[in-house]
Amino acid sequence: MYRRPVSKARGWFGWVLWAVLSGACGYALQGRGTGSLSPDVRVIAIPPIEGVLPRAEVQQKLTQHVIQAFVARTHRRIQADPAGADAVLKLEVQTFQVTPVGWTAQGQAQTFQVLIGLRVRFYRVPGESVLFEHPNWVFRSQFSVGGASGDPYTDPEVQAIDELGRTLAQALVSAILEAF
Repeated sequence: MYRRPVSKARGWFGWVLWAVLSGACGYALQGRGTGSLSPDVRVIAIPPIEGVLPRAEVQQKLTQHVIQAFVARTHRRIQADPAGADAVLKLEVQTFQVTPVGWTAQGQAQTFQVLIGLRVRFYRVPGESVLFEHPNWVFRSQFSVGGASGDPYTDPEVQAIDELGRTLAQALVSAILEAF
């Protein structure tokens, strides 16, 4: 097979062109850019999520996953009590809807669309100066139930709630930290 020789100048030009074009991919973080909290916010209070939820596991799992996501992303100390905290993250569920969107051959609901609307308020203590606020932050996701784990002793709804909580917490913490 015949290969046409490439001059060194054309080779270098190609590398330079690639480097210039790949550096301008168009991706950028929204917000003010740093993606991290002020260093003087060392302790964050995250009390249990408020609002009416269909199962106690939903409130527990959502609160647990929001705390874990904040610890992983900010490396700050988290506590439930606002006393002694530098900032407070208050979450209130306003909307919680679960709608079946997929069925088994037997006609049982298997895939669900979930919509959760949260009132989010992240503020400094004392003084309650707002760091981040959203009156109706909406999270949508789909999940399936049906014993995918193969474990007959594990409730598939609890597994779905756990996965949903993890995904919601990651999205919520990203949205909050993008504002900084």
